[in-house]
Amino acid sequence: TGETASDILAAVLTREPDWTTLPPQTPGRIRKLLRRCLERSPKDRLHDIADARLDLGATSGLHPWPDPLLTAPTFQSSRRAWLGGALLGGVLSIVVMSLVGQRLRPTTHAAVMRTSIVAPPGATLYPDPAGVAISPDGTMVAFVEGDPQRSDSQLWVRSLDTMKARRLESADGCVLPFWSPDSRRIGYSSGTKLKVVSVADGQAEVIADAPNGRGASWNAANTIVFAPNWSGPLYSVPASGGSPKAVTKLDAARKEYGHRFPTFLPDSDHFLYAALPGRDGKFDIFAGALSGGTPTLVGAMEGAPIYAEPGFLLYVRQSRLVAQPFDAQSLKVTGEPVALNDEPTSILDPAFSFTAGISTSVSRDGTLAYFSTPSSNTRPFWLDLSGRLGASLTLPAGHYDTVTISPDGHNAVFVRSTSPSESSLWLTDLGRGGASLLSSGRGRNDVPVWSPDGTRVAFAADREGSQEVYVKSVFDATPETLLYRNGQPFKNPTSWSRDGQWLALTQLDPDTAQNVWLLPASGKGDLVPIVRGPGRDNSGPFSPDGKWLAHFSDDTGPFEIYIQSLPAPGRRLQVSQGGALLVWWGPDGKSLLFVDDKFRSLWRADLELGANPRVSAPQQVVNLPPGISWLDAMPDRQKFIAIMPEQAGPGSITVVQNWRSALNPRP
Repeated sequence: TGETASDILAAVLTREPDWTTLPPQTPGRIRKLLRRCLERSPKDRLHDIADARLDLGATSGLHPWPDPLLTAPTFQSSRRAWLGGALLGGVLSIVVMSLVGQRLRPTTHAAVMRTSIVAPPGATLYPDPAGVAISPDGTMVAFVEGDPQRSDSQLWVRSLDTMKARRLESADGCVLPFWSPDSRRIGYSSGTKLKVVSVADGQAEVIADAPNGRGASWNAANTIVFAPNWSGPLYSVPASGGSPKAVTKLDAARKEYGHRFPTFLPDSDHFLYAALPGRDGKFDIFAGALSGGTPTLVGAMEGAPIYAEPGFLLYVRQSRLVAQPFDAQSLKVTGEPVALNDEPTSILDPAFSFTAGISTSVSRDGTLAYFSTPSSNTRPFWLDLSGRLGASLTLPAGHYDTVTISPDGHNAVFVRSTSPSESSLWLTDLGRGGASLLSSGRGRNDVPVWSPDGTRVAFAADREGSQEVYVKSVFDATPETLLYRNGQPFKNPTSWSRDGQWLALTQLDPDTAQNVWLLPASGKGDLVPIVRGPGRDNSGPFSPDGKWLAHFSDDTGPFEIYIQSLPAPGRRLQVSQGGALLVWWGPDGKSLLFVDDKFRSLWRADLELGANPRVSAPQQVVNLPPGISWLDAMPDRQKFIAIMPEQAGPGSITVVQNWRSALNPRP
C-alpha cells in the first residue's frame, strides 16, 4: 500500500504489473508489447528490436487488446495511477532503448555458416528457389517436393533443430510457398486458388482465386499482396479471405502486361515487384504501396528481389547471389551490389520456369535459404532404341535445355541457357561435332523449329519485350529477321509443315490460358485457331502428310497427347494414357512415339487414320536411363539425342547463417 515510487517499483518487481493503470484506449499491440517487455522469465521476455517492430505493426485504428483484468477495474488514487503509468512507460523506454543499443552496438564477427537440407526419402526437391521459403523467425524451412513437369507436388516443413521434415498433406499440389509474419501459417498457390495452411494442425483454407499464381507476400497487418495470374496487376486481400482489390496498374506506355513476385518492405505498406515484359534479360523493379500513389522505379534486375534487414535487396546477377544496399524509406538503392559466395539454381527452361522469379528467401535474423545443385551444366548423349546411352556430343561446356534435330539428321540446334532470362541458339554438325552461335540477340532465344528443307530455323525471342517469332538462315551470316509480331507475351513455334506453308504455334492467351494456333509461314495474315480448350493446350508436330497435328492438353489432369485433324474443327483423338511430355510421328505417319511425363519410359501407339480413324492402346518400348531432361529423335526414329546433367547428384536446400558477415569479411 506504499505511495512512493520505490514502493511501486518494489511491487512491480515482486508482483504482476497492474495493467488497469494504462488508459483504456491504449492499442492492443502496445499492451502486448508491454507484457512481453516486462516478462520476468528471460526466455519469454522480448529480446530483439525486430520482434518489437513486428509486435507494434500499424497501431492506428486498432481496438484495445481484450483483457479480463480490464473488465472490472478497481479504484486507484490519481497519484498512484500516474506513478504506475509513468513507471511502466519508463520501463518500456529503457527496454526499447536497450534493444536499440544492442542493435547498434558493434558485435563480435560471426562467421558465415552453410548447411544443407536434402529431400525426404523417396522425394525430389522442386528444382527452383521459388519452391523454398524460410520462416520469418528463422526456425523452419518450407519447401516443395515434386517435378515442375507434373502437378502432384507436396509441401513439407522442416524445423532447423530437427532432422526430419513433415508433410502438410492438405497442401498437395502447391507451388510458390510464402510465410505469415508470425511464422505460424504458409501461403501458396494451388491449382486455381491462393491458399493458406496452418503449420501446427495442417488445416488449409482458400483465400482467393488465383488461376496462375505468380508470387505473394504477407505483411504484419495480415494483408497479402499477390499476383493471381501470369498477366495483369497485383492484388491485395485480407489473410482471412475476402474480395481482392487491385493495388497496381499496368503502364501502357511501358507496354507492361504483368506484375509479379511482390515482397513487402518493413513499413507493411510499400512492396517491391517485377514488371513484365523484360528487356535485354532484365526486368524493371518497382516499389508500390497499399496506400496508393505512383510506383517508384528501383532499377532493372534479372529477377524479382527480396528485401533483407537492415537494408539490402537480394537477387541473382550472372548466376551469383548479390546484396545491394537499399533505403526502404526513400525507396532507392544506395550502393553497388556485392556478390556473395552463393549460387542458387533456378529452372532455366522457360517452359517450366517462373519468369522474373525470386532467387532466395530470408528470415528476420538474416538466415538465407535457397535451392542449389552440384552443377547446372548438362551434356548431350546418343541414345538408341534399346535404351543404351552412347558417346557424348562435343559441345562447349554449358547448360543445354533442348535440342532440335534437322529433317535430314545432319545438324541440330541446341538452346543454351545462362540464366532464366538469357539463352542462345547453337548449331552443331552431328557428324563432325563442335558448335557455333546461331542467334545474335540478348534475352531468351528458344524453341527452334527447322524448315522442311533444313535451310532455316524459326524460333521465339523476347528481345523487344514480348516473345515474337524470328527466322534465321542456317548456313550463311544473314542476321535473323522478325517473322511475326502480335504483342502477346508468350508464344512458341513447335513445328513446320512439310509443304512449308504453316507453323504450329502455342500462345498464352489472356482469356483461355494456352492455345494452339497455325501461323502462315510467310508471317503474313492472321493466326488460325486449332485448339482452344478451357485449360492448357500445347502444340506439337504435324503429321508427315500435314493432315493431322499432335498436341498436348491437361483437360483431364496431367498433360496427355491428342491428335487433331486439319483443318479444324474435325476429329480429335486421345493417344496417351497416364501423362506425356514429348511426341514424334513415325516416318510413315502410322504411329506415334512419346515419352511419359516422368521421363522414365518410351511408348508407341499405332494409328489408323482413314475414314474411321482409330488409335491403338499405347505399348511401352523401353525404359529410359535416369536423369534425362530432354530428348529429340533422329528422322528414322531409331536413335535419339538425350540431354543429361553433367554432374549427377540430387539438389538440396542451402541454409546460410550470418550472410551479412560476407559483406565485411575479417581482414
